[in-house]
Amino acid sequence: MVTQWVALSFQVRRAELVRRMAAGLTPRPEELSDAALARARAALERVTALGGRVVTYGAAEYPGWLRHIPDPPAILYCVGPLRLDREPAVAVVGSRRPSRYGLRMAALLGSELAAAGVTVVSGLALGVDGAAQRAALEAGGATCAVLGCGIDVVYPPGQRQLYQEVARRGLLVSEYPPGTPPLKHHFPERNRIISGLCRGVVVVEGDPRSGSLITAHHALAQGREVCAVPGEVGNPLAEGPLRLIQDGAWLVTSGADVLAALGIAPAGAAGDRDGAGAAAAAGLPPEVAGHPACRAILAALEPGPAPVEALAARTGLEPPDLLAGLSILELAGAVGRLPDGSIHRIKRSGGG
Repeated sequence: MVTQWVALSFQVRRAELVRRMAAGLTPRPEELSDAALARARAALERVTALGGRVVTYGAAEYPGWLRHIPDPPAILYCVGPLRLDREPAVAVVGSRRPSRYGLRMAALLGSELAAAGVTVVSGLALGVDGAAQRAALEAGGATCAVLGCGIDVVYPPGQRQLYQEVARRGLLVSEYPPGTPPLKHHFPERNRIISGLCRGVVVVEGDPRSGSLITAHHALAQGREVCAVPGEVGNPLAEGPLRLIQDGAWLVTSGADVLAALGIAPAGAAGDRDGAGAAAAAGLPPEVAGHPACRAILAALEPGPAPVEALAARTGLEPPDLLAGLSILELAGAVGRLPDGSIHRIKRSGGG
């Protein structure tokens, strides 16, 4: 509690100092300190009343993925039973006014990722964000909503039911103190947290200037992977994802594609069929089973043998990574080459 109070006081003092300097005022230190303590106390009391918690930068629950972005938030206000550092996590973002296709793809991705044990992260916005998060909950999975306002403010108002469901079963997160209104500049700022919490970002529809593209650019700056769902050429909502794909983003059309692109092993039964589960079933050592390229290759070979060129297209791996993964798997006896040069999986007795 003391650590939270100190961190909150620091945040309030810094914000107050910036405001007063911008107004040409020089605050007296004792006034600034009193104001900061009062605001910190009020914020802490409000979060506690909501049944939430404050997670500071140095707390055990503060995610390591987020700690190392260029501008990590000092404080996060959280409401909901889900832990902030639950892994793995993937962001699904997109247009607030998507097409039927966009809504269908958002729901598909949200459902499949959640079923694979992935936390679906988004911004609770209308359209793609809400569709993905709602589908994740309906699949019995986990979702985290990063807000551009205080955690006690429902925005947009039309998402009240989803807001309440996420608070009950998932996690609401904000870097803004309770009571903070949804100001326009908050949303580009919060997008860095959406991408910072995740292994990667999936963009489903959006024009090149949309907030979802801002999130994708944050992801690239943070060293995260970016995936995009292709749309119909000529559709303005497809321009953003298509441009990302042209620039090297992973082309994905299913949750399995996203898992393969990010090197995430599915949980449960799905994990026994591909990814790390397939590697383990093949009797491979842990260091091989945990190799992202090996997992992606094994998943791509699940339908049957494939030439190297087809594997490159299925996995999206760069040639050096693909060849390295194939070499590791060949040495481990998990894959072999047919007379025509195609790669096939070698399934050992008792294995997948």
